[in-house]
Amino acid sequence: SSATGYKGASSVSDPTGVAVAWGHEARAKGCKGAHLILSDWKYVGARYSDGDYMDPYDKESWELTGANMVVVDGEKIKEDTYYRCIEGEIVEVTEDGEIIEE
Repeated sequence: SSATGYKGASSVSDPTGVAVAWGHEARAKGCKGAHLILSDWKYVGARYSDGDYMDPYDKESWELTGANMVVVDGEKIKEDTYYRCIEGEIVEVTEDGEIIEE
């Protein structure tokens, strides 16, 4: 499956499948053996004084900085767990896409 919108979610339940998270702050998860493709975007648009995005749905507010593909191995990349690519790193996130603090 694929997710291309802002904070979209993609998942795959077939070990030969691929979940693609190509939208801004998108996330993906899968079963063991599946591949996840995660895009890395930087918000370059205007922000409110509290740091929130003024216009996260404007495609001009985002810059693609890269992408990564990983295999769900059940150890480093856990099954049925959402991940995002942030500043080039694969990061585990919540069901809502929020970063899990360690």
